[in-house]
Amino acid sequence: MIKAALATADELITISNGLLRNGTFDNGARRSLEKVIESSIAFYPEKVRLVLEPQAGQALVPSSQFHLIIEELLRNAIKAEAPDRKIEISIHGRLRRRWLFRRSLVIDIADNGVGMTREVQSKAVKLFFSTRAGTHLGLGLTNIADSLAAGMGQLRIRSIAGEGTTIRIIYPL
Repeated sequence: MIKAALATADELITISNGLLRNGTFDNGARRSLEKVIESSIAFYPEKVRLVLEPQAGQALVPSSQFHLIIEELLRNAIKAEAPDRKIEISIHGRLRRRWLFRRSLVIDIADNGVGMTREVQSKAVKLFFSTRAGTHLGLGLTNIADSLAAGMGQLRIRSIAGEGTTIRIIYPL
């Protein structure tokens, strides 16, 4: 019980620090998506393959918000490593323009991890739901979905148990 409590306390500290950084870091500055992703993947260079269309890479996004989103999704992907294979993560970014609509930034973060069943997928963005019960609070995807929705964006999850997960972020520019 002490081990679980300490792990939960560590996670709360990480969340608090992230929220503090999101609220104060760079005061809402916008940076290119490429720069934000490069700083987010700096700790995982051997695990992440980055493919950005040039216009998508130059799109200006809320720096701290996207940094936290990308880092959280990378942490989730790394923790979803399947026991029989090394985790591989790819980030693909492109711009999408629909007739009469604003341009949208589309970012796919895909992994070859353990994936999710349909049941888990349906609960993935629910507050406090976690497949890592006992040591994990289950706030990450919920916060990401809420953060994106506040900016008229969307979070979509496509996953196959045993094969991996793709998280799609759609963010209007």
